[in-house]
Amino acid sequence: SLTNPATPPQPTTIKPPQQEQAPPVQPKLPTMDRPADIAALCTMLPGGKPRATPVKLYDAFPFSDEFDVLRIRLEELKTEVYTHILGESTMTHSGHPKPLRFKAVQSNYSAYRIRRVEPYLDQFPDYRARERGQRQLAASAGLTDADPSDVVLCYVWRSQRCGGGV
Repeated sequence: SLTNPATPPQPTTIKPPQQEQAPPVQPKLPTMDRPADIAALCTMLPGGKPRATPVKLYDAFPFSDEFDVLRIRLEELKTEVYTHILGESTMTHSGHPKPLRFKAVQSNYSAYRIRRVEPYLDQFPDYRARERGQRQLAASAGLTDADPSDVVLCYVWRSQRCGGGV
């Protein structure tokens, strides 16, 4: 080939071999042995990033006299729940009077953040309405410091014998 002597030869560009880019590392999902890394999980969502303030979890539930179940609930949720809202009424769901058992021993549970509320169930006509009312009144009365983005865990009981539940 003929070259023009007035133009210098062009240098040969040698490209380095392209390295394959590793796929982005996906955060591992939480398991019983590996707790959730919230910041990493948020990156999995489109535009996701951790919240400036964490969501508070409220645990609202009715209470009669189930102290063993209460202790298990409090222990299992103690690191997750911001406040437990315990609804204890002076009336059973069937309309009979009952003593306030938790109120008498509330000081034994000072290690937990429990807000006890007394929903008045005499305004409801039957046992289903009283049961539903106890849940709703306990939750709403105990959420005085909640933000709209906070989460409320409500105990729901379903019974096939009673035709479905609430």
